[in-house]
Amino acid sequence: MPYCTLADIEKKRIPTDTLIQLTDDDNVGIIGEPVVAGCIDDATILVNGYLRGRYPIPLPDPAPGLIVTITADLASYGIYASKPQFDVPDTIKARRETAIALLIRIQDGKMQIYDETSTGAPAVNPSPAFVSGPDRLFSRETMKGL
Repeated sequence: MPYCTLADIEKKRIPTDTLIQLTDDDNVGIIGEPVVAGCIDDATILVNGYLRGRYPIPLPDPAPGLIVTITADLASYGIYASKPQFDVPDTIKARRETAIALLIRIQDGKMQIYDETSTGAPAVNPSPAFVSGPDRLFSRETMKGL
């Protein structure tokens, strides 16, 4: 399940006219939705790679807003990268770098994708708690003289 849509990309990242230029391989004057869908799928796979082990994959629908944003930023970069004749704007590059940095923080457990009031899925691998067990059978004291 993809974590963002064409509308997420078109709304805040790449204007419609530019999306047409980047994705209209058939020169029909419309957004090439298969190209966009492929980039969204690639971005979703990357996000899942970072989240795997910390959250159950795939995330439940709807995906948390932070994940939608990260996925849309990664997919937007992928759309530009699919057409090397176009220069990737600095804002798209910066958003991709920020998205990767956020994924690393999430993976390291330094950032959560669900807020406290959310009913989303809990982390699979939260910070481990220290557990104490029974006293040791064999210690320096019990082994003296043997």
